[in-house]
Amino acid sequence: MVNKVASWYACLAPTESGGRCRNQGSEDGFCHNPHDAESGFADSPAVVLVKFNVNSDVAQQLELAGIQRRAVSWAQREVDHVEHARENSREAYRYREVADSGVPVFGKPGLQSVLLLDLWLELKKAYKLSDIHLLPRRDGKMDVFVLVLSHQQEMRVSASVTDRITRLVGSTWQYVHVWANPPGSDGSIVHTVNVAHRQDTKPDLGLEFKRGLWGAFSA
Repeated sequence: MVNKVASWYACLAPTESGGRCRNQGSEDGFCHNPHDAESGFADSPAVVLVKFNVNSDVAQQLELAGIQRRAVSWAQREVDHVEHARENSREAYRYREVADSGVPVFGKPGLQSVLLLDLWLELKKAYKLSDIHLLPRRDGKMDVFVLVLSHQQEMRVSASVTDRITRLVGSTWQYVHVWANPPGSDGSIVHTVNVAHRQDTKPDLGLEFKRGLWGAFSA
């Protein structure tokens, strides 16, 4: 079950609250404390967010193509994430200085030198592209281009935006972090793929969705 290319971090089992176990998985993907293979696998997410950290030039091109920029209160998000972690009996600052309630699937280091093309094709078969927007990054240095995939009605995307997405998913990214979050207030589960530092090099790894269990393979 575990792909040998990258060390699988998170146990594949669900928790009582319906999230994914935060313990490290063994070779079969489970941590065995307290659950084993009979516990089954954590549920697939209802929504997958793919977030690209992009520079100002790319962000400007996306805005010219019709992608809207949205405001966000990072302070309020921090409060919300702390509360979400508390509701799921999790330590909000276990993995980083920014609060979160989720599981870093590939551990704190994440994956390096990754191509997202196979992941994108896999996600497009399972979900619909239901929203696209730009957000300012927390540190203000770059922008975040957010692709929202869900089972909702599919949005229309212009040829120029489609071309930009194709370029991004067909690029090598130096850093990729996958977060599997516990259910929200409406019961839906969201997984997030954060990518940063686009490179003009051949990738070492590809990323697999595997219905929300995730995996990595040699590119």
